Amino acid sequence: MISAADTISHEVGHTLNLEHDGYEGSDGSEEYYEGHSAGKEFWVPIMGSADSPTISQWSKGEYYNANQTEGDLVIISESGISLTSDDYGNSSATAHPVTLAQQMITLGGVISQHNDIDVFTINFTDLGSLRFESKGDTFSTNRDVRMRIYDSSNTLLTDYNSDETKGAATDLLLQAGTYEVWIEGDGAGSPASNPPTGWTDYGSLGDYNLILTPAPLSRAAALDNFGVSLTDSGNSPWFIQSAVSYDGVDALQSGIIADDESSIFAITQQTTSISFRYKVSSEEDFNFLQFRIDDVLEAEWSG
Repeated sequence: MISAADTISHEVGHTLNLEHDGYEGSDGSEEYYEGHSAGKEFWVPIMGSADSPTISQWSKGEYYNANQTEGDLVIISESGISLTSDDYGNSSATAHPVTLAQQMITLGGVISQHNDIDVFTINFTDLGSLRFESKGDTFSTNRDVRMRIYDSSNTLLTDYNSDETKGAATDLLLQAGTYEVWIEGDGAGSPASNPPTGWTDYGSLGDYNLILTPAPLSRAAALDNFGVSLTDSGNSPWFIQSAVSYDGVDALQSGIIADDESSIFAITQQTTSISFRYKVSSEEDFNFLQFRIDDVLEAEWSG
């Protein structure tokens, strides 16, 4: 079925002087373009027609055999509807500065035009995490997004794009330092090819969130056991992260290891009982989370 939001957008488009988006078919000009698949998604212009689009966008006919190349956003603006004002700078020189210390920070932004880029300069005073979320309806949305992160030497660390998916969400652990974060609308595939796939960045507009979370003061705090100290061994130490946790705050995660390596921490404490919660994500029957008391294996998990 066609979503109510798509239908409303289509009809409002007519009140703003937009015409239907069609295509040149084998039997001549067709009034409505019914969209095309793009990997797991199905794209359609808002002024076209499709039964079940997962991404629908304002268009200027940048798909194969389009017969309507008017720029929807230009006509909407000329009809008296102003686009959302640019909320953040578009370059390193005009980047929005943020310092993350011991308080979580949420930054909301809007990609308001296809050439809009929002740039942030973020200073992490200690280990912390950055979560990027593209906000949209779970069924159909207007946006595709891209996020790039550069370190202080302008080295590209991450180029995260949703490729052929309509939303992006990612959690990244960052060491203390200064980073630049660039966010913009994105395209995917080759919509002008025959057969067409994907979409351009012309209509990839909408909201997003950047959520910055500081690491807890100590790894013991992440274990909710402030009176202990951890001793590391193996090839890579366990570290604090906030992306996956039972309490929604923080937890320890094993270090990054390769074949025949290990990540181990030990606690020395006299007690009559012990309890903990865990989550395992590993190659089943090859990589294991083990629990030992006095170096005696008590339990292990894999998978």
